[in-house]
Amino acid sequence: MVIKSKRSCCISIGIILLVGVMVFRLSGITPTSIAREHPYTSATTIVDKVYTFQAPEDELYFESMLLKEDYMYYIFIEIVTPHSCGLNITLWDPQNRRYDIFSSNLTFETQGYERAEIPFGTALGGNYSFLFSMVLQFNLNLYIRIEEGDLCLRDKIPVGDWNKMIFYRVTKFDNGTYIEHNIQFKTDTSYKFYFGRVSPIASEENNVYISNNITDPNNIVFKIYFNSTLVPINEIQDYSFGTSVEGLYIIQLQIRSDVEYINLAYGIVEDYVISELDDNNQTGTPSNSTGYERGIFSIPFEVITVLSVIIISIIVILGVFIYYRNQKRSSAINLYHF
Repeated sequence: MVIKSKRSCCISIGIILLVGVMVFRLSGITPTSIAREHPYTSATTIVDKVYTFQAPEDELYFESMLLKEDYMYYIFIEIVTPHSCGLNITLWDPQNRRYDIFSSNLTFETQGYERAEIPFGTALGGNYSFLFSMVLQFNLNLYIRIEEGDLCLRDKIPVGDWNKMIFYRVTKFDNGTYIEHNIQFKTDTSYKFYFGRVSPIASEENNVYISNNITDPNNIVFKIYFNSTLVPINEIQDYSFGTSVEGLYIIQLQIRSDVEYINLAYGIVEDYVISELDDNNQTGTPSNSTGYERGIFSIPFEVITVLSVIIISIIVILGVFIYYRNQKRSSAINLYHF
C-alpha cells in the first residue's frame, strides 16, 4: 500500500511538472529569451582566412564585397606568427568615398594572440572595397575575419525603446554637412533621441562634433547641441524632448570633424505621454492619472502565468501528500481494529 501510494504521488508530481513546462513554453518564455535582452541576428561570415604578407611592404585588396545598408560589419585581425608590423586598413564605399578606419602597430603575444576588432556601420548598400597595407621587417601571417552583425545601434539601444522607434537613419556626413528631417510629433509627448557614430577613424585623436536644433510647428527653435563632442564609436548618447504642440517638427543636424566622412546612426523613440486630459472634464483640467506613471511596478502577464502554475502545483502536491498520508493512517487504524 505504501509503495503504491509513493508511486501514485510521483506520477502526480510528474504530470504537474509536465503541465508547468507546457504552460511555460506556451507563454513564450524560454531560458534563452530571459537571458538575452536583444534578439541579435546570427553573424554572416564574409572573409575567414589566414594570409601571408611579405617584407618589407605588402598589400591585400578585397574588391566588390557586397554589404547591406544600415548594418554593422566587424573586421577581426590577429598576427599568427611571432612577428610585428604596422597595419593600415582603408575602405571605399559604393560611391568611392574613402574611409581610413585603422592604423596601428600589431605584435604577436607569447601568451596569446593580440586580436584587434574594427567595427564599421554602412550608410549605403552596395559593393565595398578593403585595402590592408602592411609595413613589416619579416614575413608574417595575418588572420582576417570579416562578418556581418546587426542593424546599427541595435545592440546599444534598449530593446523596449527599439520596438518603439518611429524614425531611424544611418547617414554619411561630409565634414560640415547640414541636413534636415521633417517628422510628425504628437502633443504632450516625450520623445527620446539616440545618436552614435558607426564609422571608425584611424586616429581616434580626431574629434567629431555635432550640432542639433529642433524647430516646432510654431517656428520656435530649441538648441540641443552646438559643436558638442560626439561620443566615440561603440557608444551612444541620448536625450529626451517633450512636445507642447502637435505638428511637423524640423530636426536639424550638422557634423564637423577632422576627417572627410563620418557615418552617423540615429533614431527617435516615442517614449511616453506626459499628460492627458480627463475625458469627464471638458474644461481642460488635467486628470490625476497620466499615461506614464513612474512609480507603478508592473509584472508581465507571462510571469504571472508561470507563477500561478508554480503556486497551484505546490498546492496540489501538498494536497496529494496529505491525502495519501491520511489513507495510510486510515489503513493502519483499520488493521489495528482487525
